Order: sequence, then structure tokens, then C-alpha cells
Amino acid sequence: MRNKYFISLLFTSLFTLVFSQSMQNEGDLGKNNQQFQKDQVELPDFVDPETGIALTTNQPYVKIPYKPVERAAIVSPALNKPLPAWADQILIIESGIFPDDNIRSAAEAAGHVVTTASSLPSDVSSYDQIWDYGRYGTALSSSDMTKLKTVLENGGTVYLTGERTCCTSRNNSVASFVQDVGGGDDVAVAGSDAFSSTNILQSDFRTPNNITDVQYASSGYFSNIGNGTTITKTDYSPSQITAVMWNDLSAPYTGKIIVVLDVDIWSSWGIGYADNEEYLENLIALAETSPAPTISSSALASDNTYIDITMSTAVYNAT
Repeated sequence: MRNKYFISLLFTSLFTLVFSQSMQNEGDLGKNNQQFQKDQVELPDFVDPETGIALTTNQPYVKIPYKPVERAAIVSPALNKPLPAWADQILIIESGIFPDDNIRSAAEAAGHVVTTASSLPSDVSSYDQIWDYGRYGTALSSSDMTKLKTVLENGGTVYLTGERTCCTSRNNSVASFVQDVGGGDDVAVAGSDAFSSTNILQSDFRTPNNITDVQYASSGYFSNIGNGTTITKTDYSPSQITAVMWNDLSAPYTGKIIVVLDVDIWSSWGIGYADNEEYLENLIALAETSPAPTISSSALASDNTYIDITMSTAVYNAT
């Protein structure tokens, strides 16, 4: 959608436009990197001065002052992570054997707010995501399932770790939970280990990193995924599905479930194999409940007075 916002001072929380009036060398360029154009722009009558919304279209209005310069302007994206308005509140359940360090670092690098615990708290309603990562050998209790359903009802994401045949009770409880929220009555984890540790990341899950190779330690696999979507499967057999997403659950569950049948992959010894680090970044992006907006295009007006920006969604940041 095409959105136009008005701003008189280029907002650094989204991107930074640095203009130089006269640059003789790279030293001048560095000095001018700290300066901004601060021109005053008069709002058209059809724009609400309090909200910046165009009354004719009910869309945000953007008009960025621009002055031609002798040398090309520097446009430097500063939004390497989402604004606070898009930050998910994430709870990671860890264990002493499998700490959450790598998951936490990746989530925080993406701009999210992370809390860790060894078990689910009594009230989970404030969390957008719960990663039940470290309890790979502990079956989900009925109380756990009730709390996880709250997250799904709120449109959140539940990440669950399963395992190989070492942890049948855990795997069965994960399958039972997925069934109970509408992931398919026939969802089941196989009673044998995956025949290969080398896995292929499916094409729908190759963003933001376009990778293919995933290396688990020793994983289980699903014998049936119901209405789920395959994330990874072994290179040995396309029927050995090792990670799945469910995002078409029954009412009132509007969130999504991600299950990976290996706990070692995000450990200090597993993260370095193949493209596992980039794979984790992709899952962090997949789990997001409110993705940050992106700038798809920008163009200078024909009269050189403003820059038009096309964004994926409107930005409202009161901080």
C-alpha cells in the first residue's frame, strides 16, 4: 500500500538521510554525516496536523524536504531491527543443559524483548511468543497446554522442541497438543530416529536468509503432519519431516505453532553446523507476530521538493 507521512525532521528511528552541500574529500563526507536537512514544510489543508493523516485518503502523509546537492546524497538505512512498536514479547523456557543463549541473542538482534524461565509462569497473556525450547525430555502437562493455548488465542506463536526416540513422552504430548488446537487429528511423531542428520530447508522458509542446508544432531521425524507445512526434511527421504509449522488452526486459535524435533541444533555445539545460525534467524522472522514494515521504493518528486516513500504498512511510533 502506498502511504505518505509528513515529517519535518528526518526521523532517525526509521532511516537516516544525510546530505552534504559541498564535499571535497572523504574527510568532508564523514563530517557531513552528522548533519540533517531541517527545512520546514507546510502541511496541505487536507492533512490533519495532529495525526499526519490525509483526510482525503485516510492514509499517512509523508513529505520529506529535499534540496539538490553537488554530490549524490547518502541514503543509509538505520533500521536494522524493528521499532519498539513491532517488538514481540518473547518467553524462552530453557534448561541448564540447553541454555537459551543463541535463541535469545538472535531474537534480541531482531529487536524483540526476551525473558527466560525454567517453567511457564501462571499468567502468559503478556507474551507474543513462547519458545518451550529446553524441556526436550519433559512432557507437556495439561496446565502447560492451557497456557500455550492462551498464546495461540491471542494470535501469538508457540515454539516447541521435540526429539528422537529418547523422549517419546515429550513427542507424544507435543503431537497431542497440536491435534487439540486443530493441527490435524492424525499428527504423530514416528517411533524411530531420522535416518540422516542432514536436512533441506523448504523454499517457503528461506527468508530473510536464502539457505538450504540445515544440520540436526540426531532428530526425530513426523510420520504425519496433519494440516501443517514442512519446514525441514531429511536428505535421506522426503517423508522424514523434522520441523513443521501449523498456522491454520481451529477457532479460537489464530496463532501459529512451530515444532523442531531436535534440541541440540540451537546449542553452542550445534549452531555452528551448516547454515544453522541463518536458519535460526529465519525461524525468528517466521515466529514474529507483527513484522516490521519495509520500504519498498522511494522516488524524488519532479519538482525536487519532496521524496515519495512506499511502505508495507503505516508506522506509528509514539516514543
